[in-house]
Amino acid sequence: TPSAQASLDVSVFRIDWKDVQLATLARDPDSGRDFLVTGNIGKARSQGIELAGGWKPSAHFSLRGAIAYTDASTAGGITVGGVPIADGTPLPGTAKLQGTLDATTHFAGPFDSSGRFSAVLAHTGKRRAQIDSEMTLAAYSTLDLRLTFSWSKVEVSAFMNNAANERGISGAVDYTSALYT
Repeated sequence: TPSAQASLDVSVFRIDWKDVQLATLARDPDSGRDFLVTGNIGKARSQGIELAGGWKPSAHFSLRGAIAYTDASTAGGITVGGVPIADGTPLPGTAKLQGTLDATTHFAGPFDSSGRFSAVLAHTGKRRAQIDSEMTLAAYSTLDLRLTFSWSKVEVSAFMNNAANERGISGAVDYTSALYT
C-alpha cells in the first residue's frame, strides 16, 4: 500500500516599490471627457505570507491548496490629479485574502483508459477598485470541474469552468470620485 505523502511550503515576502504603476481616471480639460491613464506615481509596499500544501493519502487521491494574505499599500509620494493619496491607502486590485483548493481522484476509465476527475475551488477576497476611490469590489469564489480519460497517445477532457455560475467583478472605474466631479 502506498504511504501518505504531504508537503507544506511557506513564503513570507516584502516588496518595496518606487515609481509604482497604477491606472487612474483623468479628465481632459479641453473636451471634459474622462479617461484612464497609467503612470508611475510614487512608492508602494506589498508584504504578506503564502502557504501552499499538498496531501496524497493514496495513489488515487490528492488534495492541494494555497492561501495568501497580502497587505499592499501606498508608501509615500503618490498624487492623483494633484491630490495627494494618504500613505497606507490599499493598492487597487489586490485582495488581502485569496486561495485555491484542488481535489483530484484517479480511476480506471472505460475502454482501458485511465480516468481523472478534479475540482478546483478558487477564492478572491474583496479589494479596492482604484487608488483614488473608496469603491470596493466584492469577494467571489469559482468552482471548476474537469473529467479526463487518457490512453497511451490520446487524451479526451470535458470541463466546466465556474460550475456554480458565481459572478465576480475583476475591475471597475468610479466616475463619481470627488477628484473628477
